[in-house]
Amino acid sequence: MTSKLLSARQARWAEVLSRYNFRISYKPGKSNKADSLTRLNEKALNQAKHDNREQVLLPARNLDHQILEELEVNRLSLSLSPIQQQLDLIDEILRANRTDRDLRRARRLGQEDKAGYSMDNGLLKKQGKLVVAKSVRTDLITASHCSLATAHPGKNKTKALIKERYYWLGIDSDIDQFVSNCHACRRSKVPRDKTPGLLRLLPIPDRPWQHISMDFKEMPPDHKGMNMVCVFVDRLGKRLISVPCDRSVDA
Repeated sequence: MTSKLLSARQARWAEVLSRYNFRISYKPGKSNKADSLTRLNEKALNQAKHDNREQVLLPARNLDHQILEELEVNRLSLSLSPIQQQLDLIDEILRANRTDRDLRRARRLGQEDKAGYSMDNGLLKKQGKLVVAKSVRTDLITASHCSLATAHPGKNKTKALIKERYYWLGIDSDIDQFVSNCHACRRSKVPRDKTPGLLRLLPIPDRPWQHISMDFKEMPPDHKGMNMVCVFVDRLGKRLISVPCDRSVDA
């Protein structure tokens, strides 16, 4: 240590190393085996990184033949590109938009450019968004909500994904119902509502007409124009009194 000004970290190491008798000598990189990886060519270095990153824990020779067959089947099923499945869904949506019978009335409005509907190259649109037929709505919501790219978003995010390009009547209620019934979401998302308490019985009255209940019942109007009945029930003896009244009393 020849430096006179040491930082706090250097001072701590100087105190630790002062307990030992040692000599520091320089060793060239050619003779230093610890530096051999940095002197490999690029191809050998990439191969060494690949071998260290990917290692086979269970070789194929240690697996049962039935497991190997199942792995081969799964590999073939995973080889199907998800992009191809999305393209097939888009083709189905476009075909249903042109030919589905449920959209005949909307197509007539689109040809007349009414109620926000329009026709663009044979496709029915609502304010610039593609109208989705009823037969493919569930498939579209499934692809938007259950895909690996979206990872089961909530109701608002699912609506934002679909409503950016697509439209149909009742789209909000359909998405809400689908997300509420999603089995994966119901298993993974814990409800934040408070735990409901136990039912509590009302105290038993000590005397008649101590506790009463009141309700209104709409009836056909009589000769005086009365169309409501006010019903009083005594909780102790279940005695009932009905009083005719006008609709304004209910309000």
